[in-house]
Amino acid sequence: MNGSKVLLAAVPPLESDRHGCYSKLSTGLRIYEGSIDAIHVTDVRVEDDVKRKRDSPRVPQMEFARQVREWVPDKNLILYRVVVHEGRDGHLKWMEEARALGVNTIVLVGGDRSDKTYQGLDLSQASELARQEGFDYGGIIIPTRRSDPALVPEEILRRRVRPARVDEVDRVRKKIGYGLSGFFTQILYESEGINRLLTDLVNAGVRVPRLFLSFSPAMSAEDIDFHAKLGAYVPEGVRRQLEGAWKMDKASAVLAVELWRDVSEHCRNLGLPEDVLGVNVEYVNIRTMERTMKMIDEFGRWVRPRRRENVSNMPAEVRKNPEDPYALSL
Repeated sequence: MNGSKVLLAAVPPLESDRHGCYSKLSTGLRIYEGSIDAIHVTDVRVEDDVKRKRDSPRVPQMEFARQVREWVPDKNLILYRVVVHEGRDGHLKWMEEARALGVNTIVLVGGDRSDKTYQGLDLSQASELARQEGFDYGGIIIPTRRSDPALVPEEILRRRVRPARVDEVDRVRKKIGYGLSGFFTQILYESEGINRLLTDLVNAGVRVPRLFLSFSPAMSAEDIDFHAKLGAYVPEGVRRQLEGAWKMDKASAVLAVELWRDVSEHCRNLGLPEDVLGVNVEYVNIRTMERTMKMIDEFGRWVRPRRRENVSNMPAEVRKNPEDPYALSL
């Protein structure tokens, strides 16, 4: 992840969406490859799809990763791995397949509940295994991790603000101790939580790791609800703003850039190095993929201006070329 600024999160599609997803994603990668430093393939568990009442099975992660590698053979490829469902042998086999794809960086994710017993490795064991196998490995950071309401001041509850969990700094410190070298946030709809956590890390004397802020376009109220189910905290005021917008997808893209600016300024005020932040843009379904590509191109130009002359900077008649379905400015 070192040196990467803008990442695309690619989600293995449902088998029923395979053809449409492959067509749109390969087209988007062909057009906007220059805006993307790396692509990471997520690890969607079967039980998550069952909870969402998905009838179609999902394309296996490694099969999807091989297809992505064919589309962009020279692009840095990163793989997510939920570690708690398999033991050492299963992880070693997975790492061998990852290495065969030229993957050097993996993102390790623990269980979604601390009060549940899992049959696989815990994060410390998986981290040690990744270190032994020579991988660069990162993790996730949750600035608005759910807290026990009994521990939250009443005035915060009235404002419906979800504060960072009191032990999140300790969690980050522990993960850094495991050797994790970079972190991804959940999808962001506000910057207060991550800014507060960054301040707490600095005040606690914790070295702030490389951090990728995650964004995903919302095209409907259902998309916002789905992001919330994935762990995003959506303030009521932001929800009203997006639902009242003439075009929600454009409004959510503008919001993402505003949040990036705010967190970037906060990092500068804290005296953190300029390269501490990166951007991770993800689509959660085939319907939002085109807008995701537009958003990632916008970040590619904003975070790294003048890196390339891309279609969004070209005259309008070029941008409207029918062979370039994604080339629309925000």
